Amino acid sequence: MFYIEENRLLEVNPELAYNVVLNVDQYHVFLPWCIDSKIIKNIDSSQFLADLTINFKGIKHNFRSVVSSKQDTDKFTITSKSSHSIFSTLETNWNIYKNGKNTNISCSVIIMFRSNIFSFMFRLFKNALKKNIMDSFINRIMLLKRQELNILS
Repeated sequence: MFYIEENRLLEVNPELAYNVVLNVDQYHVFLPWCIDSKIIKNIDSSQFLADLTINFKGIKHNFRSVVSSKQDTDKFTITSKSSHSIFSTLETNWNIYKNGKNTNISCSVIIMFRSNIFSFMFRLFKNALKKNIMDSFINRIMLLKRQELNILS
C-alpha cells in the first residue's frame, strides 16, 4: 500500500480551489496523463460517479470513482473512492480551508494495486507523479484566479 500527501498554501479563495478539484469533467484539460474525464451520474447533492481515462507510459486505463463533497463556511472536503479494476484501493482526500489571508490545500492518496507489476511501476514514478499532479491542480487554480482578475478589471 502507498500513502502520498501533499500540502500547499496559496493566496486564493478556498471556493475557487474547491471548484477546480470538484470539476472532474475538466481534468483531461489540465491533468497530465488524463485523456478523458466525465461525470457520469449524480447520486445526490453531494455525491456523483466519475470516469477517468489515464494513459501513462503506454498503459491506458479507465476507472470509475464515487466522489463525495462537503462544503462548510471556510472548509471544503472532497473524497474520491475507487476499488475496482487495477486498484484494490484508491482513495483521494482533499481538504481546503482558509488560513488567514491564504488557503491551505491538502491532498492525501491511499493506493493499493491488485498487481505487483503496477505496484513496482508506481514505486518508480510516485514522486514525479505526486509533484506533477499537485502542480497541475495549483496551476489550474492560479490560471482561473488570473482569469477572474482580468474579468473584474
